[in-house]
Amino acid sequence: MIDVAAIFDEVWIPKNSNTPMVCGELINRYSKHPGKVLVYGDASGGNRTTAQTDGNDYDLIQQYLAPVFGPRLQLRIAKKNPLVRSRLNATNNRVMNADKLARLLVDPAKCPHTVEDFEGVRLVEGTTDKLDKDTDSNLTHLTDGIGYYLFEEFPVFKSGRPMATHYF
Repeated sequence: MIDVAAIFDEVWIPKNSNTPMVCGELINRYSKHPGKVLVYGDASGGNRTTAQTDGNDYDLIQQYLAPVFGPRLQLRIAKKNPLVRSRLNATNNRVMNADKLARLLVDPAKCPHTVEDFEGVRLVEGTTDKLDKDTDSNLTHLTDGIGYYLFEEFPVFKSGRPMATHYF
């Protein structure tokens, strides 16, 4: 059996997006979803400075989504971010591994901004682990989020052991 990750939809709010707006769109689209709702992200989402309203981003996600999804909502946020290179390796390994096996599927019709992000993200010239977040401010956000999910669920093994993560 081949384990595959699939991206079948995206929430794209082009201007002035914030966590409550994204949560509202998720509720509009998926309130009837009967399965688990797993939230992945970076550790900085727990900082009060990242949200545009009261509470941190993960507090807001719980505030908006928990009444709709109940115990099916699970936040899987590491206490510390993985190294950028480790996250990139996990992502690249899913996009296409050394055996030329692609294990990440993206619906281009429903996820055009995700496709654009994957096609447009670049490393800063001369580096191996610094994403260019300055050339186009619309790029890297979607693939960063996908990378946190892929790092957690499909880690690249190092020395026979998965890279450690700790949840809060």
